[in-house]
Amino acid sequence: MRTLILSAAFLAAACGAPTDKVCTPGGTQACQCAGGKQGAQTCNLDGKSWGQCSCDGSNTTTGCTNGQSQTCSCTDGSSGTQTCANSAWGACACATTAPAVGKFCNSVLNNGAQTTMTLTVGSGAAAVQMDAPTGFCSTITGNTCAQIQTGSQVPLSLKYNGNVIVQASMNVLNGNEYVFYSAVDAGSVTLKGGALAQPYICSTWTPF
Repeated sequence: MRTLILSAAFLAAACGAPTDKVCTPGGTQACQCAGGKQGAQTCNLDGKSWGQCSCDGSNTTTGCTNGQSQTCSCTDGSSGTQTCANSAWGACACATTAPAVGKFCNSVLNNGAQTTMTLTVGSGAAAVQMDAPTGFCSTITGNTCAQIQTGSQVPLSLKYNGNVIVQASMNVLNGNEYVFYSAVDAGSVTLKGGALAQPYICSTWTPF
């Protein structure tokens, strides 16, 4: 906004008009609302100042104090910070977040014999397939775990010999490390999983 105001004043001076006007009476421009949303404000009749920022079609004042900061929402669901400048909230500043990673561990025996199970996390091009024989994990201890899809209710599919035996879904967040674990519970194959709590990390954690 500051650049636009200076340009308008410069043009007015060049034309010999008063230099105290900063906008055209009745004109409108975009403005920042709380939470990073965009609203609109109208130039006052005297042309010397902009009116209050109107958000979501309302006349609610969303001005702020210059230098003031507040929490805002980032596109990945995390929280960022935005700062007030020229009585309007600036863009939401979001920190770069590490991707979610995970591995699959298998403890299922087939009639007492070792068997390989396959877990697919995610869908479409973002889907990741992990294979693990009985008593092992898809990622060898000490190696980097696989990057997995993030989002709400990410699909999970556990297969044996190409046949789906368990389907589930869970929320997966950036920055977290996950372990998925297949086992036999009351005669049925089950799939469990969740984010590891500190100080445990995916690359070194193992249930075996």
